Amino acid sequence: KMNNIFPNKIYSEFCQHKLYDAFCFADRTDIKNDWMSTGTVSEYVGPIMRGIFAGGINGATYYSTIEYIAILTLANSTSFGDLLSARKEMGAGSNAIYGVFGGGTDNTVTKINHIDIITIGTTSNSSNFGNLTVARTFLTGVSDNTYVVFAGGIDTGSANVNTMDRITTATAPLSNAVSFGNLTSNKSKLTGASNGTKGFFGGGYIAANTNVIESITIAIMADAVSFGTLSVAKRELTAVGSSTNIIFAGGYTTIGINTMEYIATAIGGVTFNFGTLLANTYDLSSTDNKYRGVFAGGLTPDTKAMEYINIEATPTVIAVSFGDLTVEKHSMANGICSGNWDFFINNIIFLIKIYTKLMFRVEKHII
Repeated sequence: KMNNIFPNKIYSEFCQHKLYDAFCFADRTDIKNDWMSTGTVSEYVGPIMRGIFAGGINGATYYSTIEYIAILTLANSTSFGDLLSARKEMGAGSNAIYGVFGGGTDNTVTKINHIDIITIGTTSNSSNFGNLTVARTFLTGVSDNTYVVFAGGIDTGSANVNTMDRITTATAPLSNAVSFGNLTSNKSKLTGASNGTKGFFGGGYIAANTNVIESITIAIMADAVSFGTLSVAKRELTAVGSSTNIIFAGGYTTIGINTMEYIATAIGGVTFNFGTLLANTYDLSSTDNKYRGVFAGGLTPDTKAMEYINIEATPTVIAVSFGDLTVEKHSMANGICSGNWDFFINNIIFLIKIYTKLMFRVEKHII
């Protein structure tokens, strides 16, 4: 029945018999155009799966720019709006509707405690949401559909902190973060990603680079617990996640590196080789829809390149060019997306079930 849902399209027998398997649509330009231009499907399944990158720095120039991509469409990023102030090294997170940016450093080298919010489906400047419990930079963030947890960072006294604080993304603006618990140690320059329920933090800097991975359950306020180890100690890496895997990419050891490694969210322990980025890169950013991960910007040297992977792909993977940011920069916020693949698949399944039932009733009535 898919040809009836999407008129004037021709689909393979595989797609027609495996309608629930949305992977077979992932690289079909005509279907993506339906989703993202005509509204044929998006009016039923919610916002387009947008990925957001914000802020950053190149040389002495700090950026307030917010830009976005459609995660399923290979293209350059597009201007979205501006942050409340130009800054770098923020933590970020989102649900399907709202994205938030917390902390960072501005162009006066002041550590920031305020949190910006955007509505991901509407291009505009950010607005004030509230404050973190501690002003800090080089923090990270993880999120589920209800909460965003900010973790780690460097405070106003230039000390690493183990602070975690949490906001509720559905709360009206002007709601401050509340204490969540502590990381296993004081650290900064770490990364975070989520499988939709748990948050995972990897790498970072204590008194030296660390290879520790720790985890939290985002809905339950508690201290982080040890989960596993990276293959090598590193900082200023980034991460993307699906329901089953977390991919850690890039980072800095004594040089920028291009390696990617993954850990199973249900098991923990050691990571396994996943593949390589297109270049040695650290202080890069990322976004994902739980199926596709997109990496952007970074150093060695400053770049505006974006590249992507399929998170559930079989190792070893070489990332593929996605497009370009508006300018070369690093230290952007990451981790914001307006939807995820599982959510999209579930809605497609729901629509197919409803359509099938309606067609059965119509055909039965005709007979």
